[in-house]
Amino acid sequence: MKTFLIFIAFGFLPSLVFGQTVFTVAGKKISAKEFKERYEFVRKNSVNPPSKDQFVQDWIKFEMGVKEAYSKNLNKSPEVIQAMEQVLYNALLEKEVGDRIQNIRVKESEMKAYYRNNPSVRTRHILISLKEDAASGAVKDAYQRATEVYKLAASKKKSFEDLVKLYSDDIPSKEMGGDIGYQSRVTLVPEYYAASLKLREGQVSKPFRTRYGFHIIKMIDRRSYNDADKSQVRAAVIDQKRNQVFDSYFKALKKKYPVSIDESVLKKIN
Repeated sequence: MKTFLIFIAFGFLPSLVFGQTVFTVAGKKISAKEFKERYEFVRKNSVNPPSKDQFVQDWIKFEMGVKEAYSKNLNKSPEVIQAMEQVLYNALLEKEVGDRIQNIRVKESEMKAYYRNNPSVRTRHILISLKEDAASGAVKDAYQRATEVYKLAASKKKSFEDLVKLYSDDIPSKEMGGDIGYQSRVTLVPEYYAASLKLREGQVSKPFRTRYGFHIIKMIDRRSYNDADKSQVRAAVIDQKRNQVFDSYFKALKKKYPVSIDESVLKKIN
């Protein structure tokens, strides 16, 4: 009987300890249970976890810092409010659509279908640089210069590579004849990628503008699906499916929170 009673006593010990307080800061008590849960999480997710004593001291500093921040009304500052709202937004998405995102699966047929419309392309380009907010006169001059370079490229009196070295403002690619290697929809600005898809191998585009200036590009190659980086294609399809989940969720929320956009005001913002 005595042995049995000792067993019972030790059996209740953990729950009794968990109810006790490890430390108190300005009246806020941290229980042994809360401490153990958080400490175990840190130990499992850290390469070099702190000792229990160090963890206690760090936590105490954190609690004191939070109290002091509230005393200085930092919780009311726009920067802090924005950061808190971002945390809330992330928590909402994790709660509402997290499982659906985690369960996304990608088929080979879906990857092939995506890649047909979004292939990797290899191009050369000549850049006539121009600031986004350039005055109309500067834009006109840059376009005229780009047009003259295009005419030279179209005439084929000089190789495209030679024209790159003579006229391109893109220093990194200049020594490689304007070759920027294989790129995708994700790695190229939209206008550049869209222009490249319209070209056949060896064809040169007319000048078009991006935020960097005016480009003239020459198509070198479209990479086949068999040679494509499958991990990148898969990631792109997952991202597409993830966006579909988000769009579906927020479409439902719009019924609860009506939205209006003033396009006239939006257009005035540069």
